[in-house]
Amino acid sequence: MREAFPCARFVVNYRKDLKAQKRSKFQREVPISRLRRHTNSLLDWAKDNGDRTFILPLEDFSIPLFNKLLNWLGVSDCSYDSMLHANKGGYKDDVNAEMTGNCTYIRPTFDVNIDSTKAIL
Repeated sequence: MREAFPCARFVVNYRKDLKAQKRSKFQREVPISRLRRHTNSLLDWAKDNGDRTFILPLEDFSIPLFNKLLNWLGVSDCSYDSMLHANKGGYKDDVNAEMTGNCTYIRPTFDVNIDSTKAIL
């Protein structure tokens, strides 16, 4: 991934609670051993690429964490005051979220060494 997207940053979203993940509509048929293996593989990848990854477990979703994510992405001068839920109390959606400020984006700089002789397919 780093070779194909040398300036990319990655948000790694996963579930800590694999039993709850298995009960979800989309994972009911997946063995828990496979969920554990895939989660561990994803977290190993995130650890190996730690300088470009932001770990975002579902169970930790919060306004402070999303504001930390904004900062990590290079967004400043604004913050979340609330957040949306796609499944609050079942599958009932929130209708709006609030932010304060006027967001500014400062593009992060990376030390990237691209070998222009390689073709990436």
